[in-house]
Amino acid sequence: MKVPRLEYSSKIDIPDGLEATFRKTTDHFELLTSALIQPKIRVYPKVDVIGDYWLFQIGSSLMEIEGDTHRVIKCDTNQCNKAWGVHYVKVGSEIERIYFLNNKYVFKNDEYETLISYFGTTCLMNKGKGIIFKNGKIFDFEDLKLIGTSRAGLSLIREGETTLLGWDNSVQKFKIEGIILYHNINDIIFKDPEDKLVINDRTIGTCKENADVIAGGHGWYLISCGNLVRQYFWDGWRSVRTGIYPTKSDGSENYVALVSEGKTEIFDNNFKLLYELKPATVGVGRRKVVIYRKKTVSIIDLSDLLEVKIEENRPENIISIRVPEGYVIETDKFLPKVSSRKVNGYVVEQFEYLGNYPRMSFNLLSEFISSEIPISLNEEPIILRFKGNLLVADSFGRTKDNNGNAILSGELLINRNIRSEAVLRISLDSLHKEIKAKFSDKRFVFNESLRVPAWEKSHKEIRFSLFVNDMEISSLQALVPVVKIEKPKETKKLFIDKGHIFLEILRSEDKNFIFDTVKVHPKYKQPVEIIVNSVLDNSKKSRVRFDYKYSNNTVVMRMFLYKLIRNPKIWIEGNYLNVDPNISLSVPVQIFYGTSAYFGLPIRVLFPFDPIYDLIVIRVFVGNTEIEERYRIDSLNLGFIIANASSMKIKEVTESVGVL
Repeated sequence: MKVPRLEYSSKIDIPDGLEATFRKTTDHFELLTSALIQPKIRVYPKVDVIGDYWLFQIGSSLMEIEGDTHRVIKCDTNQCNKAWGVHYVKVGSEIERIYFLNNKYVFKNDEYETLISYFGTTCLMNKGKGIIFKNGKIFDFEDLKLIGTSRAGLSLIREGETTLLGWDNSVQKFKIEGIILYHNINDIIFKDPEDKLVINDRTIGTCKENADVIAGGHGWYLISCGNLVRQYFWDGWRSVRTGIYPTKSDGSENYVALVSEGKTEIFDNNFKLLYELKPATVGVGRRKVVIYRKKTVSIIDLSDLLEVKIEENRPENIISIRVPEGYVIETDKFLPKVSSRKVNGYVVEQFEYLGNYPRMSFNLLSEFISSEIPISLNEEPIILRFKGNLLVADSFGRTKDNNGNAILSGELLINRNIRSEAVLRISLDSLHKEIKAKFSDKRFVFNESLRVPAWEKSHKEIRFSLFVNDMEISSLQALVPVVKIEKPKETKKLFIDKGHIFLEILRSEDKNFIFDTVKVHPKYKQPVEIIVNSVLDNSKKSRVRFDYKYSNNTVVMRMFLYKLIRNPKIWIEGNYLNVDPNISLSVPVQIFYGTSAYFGLPIRVLFPFDPIYDLIVIRVFVGNTEIEERYRIDSLNLGFIIANASSMKIKEVTESVGVL
């Protein structure tokens, strides 16, 4: 595929809501809008904007813009309030209003039947009398039959003649009656008052709507009638397109650009479609096309075509796409970019194929083009395998990083290397964990801490999902062997001073896990009586307060616990009951549910859910004092809910494979 060379692109700040068209001379293009006053904008051979003052109509009001200053001028006179509509014109340094009322146009108390507005020029006409507002000046004309506009200029039609006021301020007279659409040394094309289209003295057709000549070449003309565009060639007509915006379209003897609602089509002079661009306003020269779209002016050279090149490196699963500077590539989600560089006016981008589809595509984009280019690939999909074990600590052991009670240890194997940054998601029941995955020689070795419930079986089903740019590129459901790690026999003692108590910790550990047995000792040598008052007072900043006194050679310590066991968090995940005791002190705790029990420091604990049991007991030990709270759950109803959810999931799976 070849695309035209982008000569340059430049931003240009034109207010929103204005109609635009290009007006061309022999050596440059100018951009005109429907504004009353606008800067002079020349866009070729380079963008040159003189001035920054804009004045244009929005509804019945005027918008004035100068630099960063915006001002709305509202029409709030009695005449504006009565009028059906208001149209503004510039006369000298003043802005005048034309009111539309009772199907008449009123200017300076004179009524007119017709109003024509064409990119800053306004015409009024009634019974042979005409007024034209052009370039800030007002012109009066008498004995007029008709006034009309086209690319050629403003036609004033009288008996037996037509005066053409060119947009370049030229004045020409022709011995014909009609709106002049085009003229050169050999031909004059016009539309007469009876809606006939005439070349010289020969009628070639009719048009009851606005007509114009968009382009002309050797023996042919491209003529619009409303939004229909047809080619007149060797005394015959050929329909080209419908739904065209004539003022946004343009052509030359070599190329034609037709703009419709959703696209811009560029043809050669044989009307072979060359390119389909985004909708825009275009001006066409002999070789180059000027494009205005969304505040950007671009110039492309249709005679200088550059190739878009696609190369495949199958051993590395890499696709290289080379495009000219000014164009960008947007690829399918299974083609993430891995590198980009500029080489001699081109951009070379490399993409890695990660998908399962042999036929894919990429989009070639710029300010003015969006083209889909298909590509064919024969690479096999990415396949994962896992080799390893799930190490689970017995006897309430924990990992050395304190992030769980189990370690998934092994290697993830892949059938081909990937260069993109990948993320591995590990899913075990309702638990999920994501880690960065960097493959080397098609292997990714890892040891990852997990928090899992007690598991009595020899294997556990784990899902491995590989993501690139938040997109899953492959997955594996593996049955992983479970290896229970027993508490080592060798122990050591640790003492921790918690202020009011000593924690004596008997610790056993191996290279992966720590197993602690915690004993609590008061710090006082003489007998201590601890009286615990549980107080619910959220206004207290401290959760624990101590009062001391002596009584019968014994220290009596009154401990005020402000809701020591706060509302525990209890919820169901999958088939497991989660219990977070939510305790404000680092003190020993016991949690009982059914036939399961936990003893240790306060952490979230998972128990196998059994609808038979509805009681949860939480005990906290402070010194020689034991605090117990009991909680009931609606276990039977929860069991029904879980069973129903499981049955619905089974139903979805079986239906998807055709089992009813």
